[in-house]
Amino acid sequence: MDSLSEANTCFGFDLFQQKKAKVFLSPTKHSSVLSMVYLGGQNTTALHMEKKLGISGWKEVKTGNVHPQFQKLLTELNKPTGSYDLTVANKLYRENRFTLLSSFLPSHLKKFYLACVESVDFVNATEESQKKINAWVEKQTHGKTSRMSTYQLI
Repeated sequence: MDSLSEANTCFGFDLFQQKKAKVFLSPTKHSSVLSMVYLGGQNTTALHMEKKLGISGWKEVKTGNVHPQFQKLLTELNKPTGSYDLTVANKLYRENRFTLLSSFLPSHLKKFYLACVESVDFVNATEESQKKINAWVEKQTHGKTSRMSTYQLI
């Protein structure tokens, strides 16, 4: 998991250098979401994602062990402690007209990223999709964040 920590650190520095405004974000969260999408990446797309994630050249990439590394990290982060309450919650919403590659099966998302995928109709039911996403975010954050997606982002 040391190589994943190093890659996440580099990813975080790259991410923070690109922001012009004051922002609070988690590089680990962003890299895990990008890695979830990487599950379905192929060819040139996968190579670009590996480079952005800072994992190109990893032996884990060649052996297919990138995703188990994230599984270990996210499982560790979700362990309860007496000092603080940290929960990592991931979910992908996809346009219902698109099919998923077999490498991007919901079972893989659940296993490696403790996540799920849900089909929504972004095209014909944009507002309903937005409400559904925001309701999930509010539930996962115990009411601390009630609005995550906006029409412009969808």
